[in-house]
Amino acid sequence: IAIETMSAGDSLDLHDGAVIEILAVGERGCAYLIRYGDFRLFMTHGEDTDVIQTAAANTILREVSAAVLPGSGSIALNPDVLLETLNPSLVLLVVKPGSGRDIPHPLILEALSPRTILRTDQHGWIKLDTDGRILSITAEYNPE
Repeated sequence: IAIETMSAGDSLDLHDGAVIEILAVGERGCAYLIRYGDFRLFMTHGEDTDVIQTAAANTILREVSAAVLPGSGSIALNPDVLLETLNPSLVLLVVKPGSGRDIPHPLILEALSPRTILRTDQHGWIKLDTDGRILSITAEYNPE
């Protein structure tokens, strides 16, 4: 498989209507949106506050279906403007067991409280399946 460097504004067609759109790229990370039908998933890689600010200003992110929040829900990487822009129905937090009481940050959890929140430290593997309209979620926790 050929390796290609992508920039903000680039997209990758995954076939059958699924697309990854690169929203922002920085020295320490990137932000992207996965679209399939009506389903839209926001994700980041790395911990770059400039990337997150740039992504938060992108109107394409208004009211996504789901979001994997950066930095395990840390306060520094999840400004109010990002949470307000995303307004996700489903929030996914990748949290290492035993991360401490501030990961995810209590203020982030409070701001997201009316939404469904799934955490890897509490729910284990989290699998999302969608046909572009209906989303089904499977979680499997194995404490070992």
